[in-house]
Amino acid sequence: MRLTTKFKRGITTGAFVLLFALLHGCSRESDQDLVSSAKAHLDKNNAEAAVIELKAALQKNPAQSEVRLLLGSTLLRQGEHAAAEVELRKAAEAPELAERAVPLLAQAMLALGQAPKVVEQFGKRSFNNAAAQASLQTALANAYAAGNQPEQAQRALGAALSADANYAPALLFGARQRASQGDVAGAMTTVDAVLARAADNADAWTLKAELALFGLRQPEVSEAAYRSALKADPKRLAARFGLISMLTRQSKIEAADAEIAELKKLAPNHPQTRFYEAQQAYHKGDLTLARELTQQLMRLASKNANVLQLAGAIEYRLGAWTRAEGYFVRATLAAPDSLVARRLLISTYHRSGQAKKALSALEAALSTAEDDPGLYPIAGEIYLQNGDVSRAEKFFTKALKADPSDAGRRAALAMLRVSNGRVAEGLNELSDIAVVDKSALADLALISVYFRQNELDKALSAIDKLEKKQPDKPIHANLRGRVQLAKNDVAAARKSFERALEIDPGFFPAAASLARLDLADNKPEAAKKRFESLLVKNPKDVQALLALAKIAESNKAGKEELIGLLTRAVDADPTDPLPRHVLVSVLLRHYLTPQALVVAQNGVSVAPESLENLYLLGRVQQAAGDLNQAISTYSKLIALRPSAGSPYLRLAETHAANQNPDAARASLRRALETNPDYMEVQRALVALDLGSKRFADARKTALSVQKQRPNAADGYILEGDIANVQKDWATAASAYRAALQRKAMPNIATKLHAVLSSAGKASDAQAFVADWLKAQPSDTVLLLYLGEIALARKDLVAAEWHYLAALQRNPGHALVLNNLAWVTSQLGKPGALDYAEKANNLAANQPDLMDTLANLLAENKDFTRAVELQNKALVLQPDNASFRLSLAKIYLKSGDRVKAKIELDTLAKLGEKFSSQAEVATLLRSL
Repeated sequence: MRLTTKFKRGITTGAFVLLFALLHGCSRESDQDLVSSAKAHLDKNNAEAAVIELKAALQKNPAQSEVRLLLGSTLLRQGEHAAAEVELRKAAEAPELAERAVPLLAQAMLALGQAPKVVEQFGKRSFNNAAAQASLQTALANAYAAGNQPEQAQRALGAALSADANYAPALLFGARQRASQGDVAGAMTTVDAVLARAADNADAWTLKAELALFGLRQPEVSEAAYRSALKADPKRLAARFGLISMLTRQSKIEAADAEIAELKKLAPNHPQTRFYEAQQAYHKGDLTLARELTQQLMRLASKNANVLQLAGAIEYRLGAWTRAEGYFVRATLAAPDSLVARRLLISTYHRSGQAKKALSALEAALSTAEDDPGLYPIAGEIYLQNGDVSRAEKFFTKALKADPSDAGRRAALAMLRVSNGRVAEGLNELSDIAVVDKSALADLALISVYFRQNELDKALSAIDKLEKKQPDKPIHANLRGRVQLAKNDVAAARKSFERALEIDPGFFPAAASLARLDLADNKPEAAKKRFESLLVKNPKDVQALLALAKIAESNKAGKEELIGLLTRAVDADPTDPLPRHVLVSVLLRHYLTPQALVVAQNGVSVAPESLENLYLLGRVQQAAGDLNQAISTYSKLIALRPSAGSPYLRLAETHAANQNPDAARASLRRALETNPDYMEVQRALVALDLGSKRFADARKTALSVQKQRPNAADGYILEGDIANVQKDWATAASAYRAALQRKAMPNIATKLHAVLSSAGKASDAQAFVADWLKAQPSDTVLLLYLGEIALARKDLVAAEWHYLAALQRNPGHALVLNNLAWVTSQLGKPGALDYAEKANNLAANQPDLMDTLANLLAENKDFTRAVELQNKALVLQPDNASFRLSLAKIYLKSGDRVKAKIELDTLAKLGEKFSSQAEVATLLRSL
């Protein structure tokens, strides 16, 4: 990648120039002395010092046109094109200097992108002096070519060579023209002829390097030519840029580093220098530095395709798909013909799970660049993801033909055969690749297949072979540990994970696996130490900090400790949205909305175009009740990503909360203009129309969903819900039946039973239940629903029957066990406590289940454990007044009236916010 935008650069500060002006003003040197001194500096190739002397001379005598010409030509060689244009234009006003100044002025204007002005001002100009005529006509040829006027460019080139048949810049322009027409060999012949006459022509060497690299695919010849150009002119930026780009593409990182170091000495503040620094940081894996440097570049070149492409590549590597997508979209707009940017955008859609967008973008790319080999592998993956196996295999095969030595493509084709049922053929191919390929790609694919097929011994054998290939990397030990866990050999797995950490003490996956084993052994402190040791080696390890926060939260640590850990994670990498989102969620959960707002605002300050951070800010503004600000934030999101539907959805939610249903409806309709089949938006629109009693509009949306997805249940579910609200039981039942024909969904089964019951068709409802339970032998959802219905009509016997039937189908269903415990207790039957204990063992730290068990423990006079468990439930849900009432009752049963009164007084202060105040008052009177 190479930055192509032109920039202006100043080599001296105003204060520095002023200082020299004062010094020269106080000296006795004449303007002629200063000019002589400047020429001496130029003879020594010290242009910077010469510029200072010439500017000082002009301050003494501004009327010296010759001095302006010398200053302008020097600035032009230095790349100071804007300053050069000013001086050369003034010099050209002197008639005697025109033939020397005008050609140089035209060159400066070309460098500033002013080709049309060059043609306008000098198109009819000519000189008798052969050198001046050749120079001007060459500049005009370049200007015509930039304006896509090939015939005029060719005439100007002919005029230049007529004036001087050996004029090197004209010959080099002609060579470029031939190369652009496909005659690379002819262009190279011309360049060699120029170099035969002038071996120190840096422009010729630079063009030779470009022709060798891009035309003849000879990188060694290109590198030698670039180095010859730099030998002829060490300050030739174009040659240095080209050499660095070439070395980077060849992954010669150390050599590229050396050239970047030279570039930093020559032009430390040049945007291209910063670009290469960012690019090198990216290739070395220092993504934090690469992102920081790229963000600086974005302020200078926010529309430059290569900067946008690099910024997107960094976010892609970091897994920040939304940001990567945004950059790649802008890169493709800035450079529509860039195949690389287009490929990366397609890959981003694919990796982020946007299958439809990926397929659409791919097919658009294939329509204009079907023979782009770079598209073949990703095309194979996308067609495979979309279930088009034949086209997937076609493109994987094409990819392999394009590069038969690419082990990755061979492995992808083998994996496709495995997924297509040709398992033995695919495994044999992977085994063959693993033998000859030095990389681990085929080995990892082979291990993955064996693991999925539960052929664990074969997976271990493949891991042994991987270890021989890469004994110094931790991945083989980590994989071995995972397979050993699958074999229930925990002790061996521990040793394998520990071996992975011996190889690489900072390898997070192994530390995380060991921590999970520690937690399973009820050793949270040991788990904590795993991650703390990672932080000793890398205090900014975000994954380790998040893992510590998760352990702290599961161990009921205080909010200060939890917030402190998450704040450290945010500070470790302010550009990573994940820790910021987790921290905000914790702050909101603890009702620390002002702090959450600050954290979200800081995220937007760090990355103003981060879609994740804008989403977060809007969410917090909603939680804070600042709906107008939330609307503004979501509007910014839409401006950044107008093709996405979710920002419109969030905006609609905010408008609805702001009591503006018309604006909400408009937002949803705009979303559907962008994505006509966005199901979440369609559901929201139906819900909004139902709330406004716009039943016809709601039904219209439901029918459009049915038309878009005739074989899916979604549209029929919506139609049933609309009819249900209108109490049109017959239509609702018909729609729900149509939905179930397309997909047997338990939640739709409950809806159908409800509308049949509401319609008074009890026998139909019973028949449906019988048919459903027979067809769905593992479903417990309908039985749970029927149990709740029975409880609502206080039929405990029927409720017990339904829960027992559900338990028979799923003995490990915690909610079924919990409900059965309560019903059994109410019926006065034994076993209630046992059911509740099992429920809590299956689903630990679930407040509702803890509440049931605590009450049953109190009934069995185990007050100590009952109080402890109920208090834990309250810690998890501190605002649950029903839990607090249960705690008060447990205290009363245990005889602790003081603590019971404290809890009851707290409930009494809630007033109308708690619906059971009559019971609270009765209990207080009983104290």
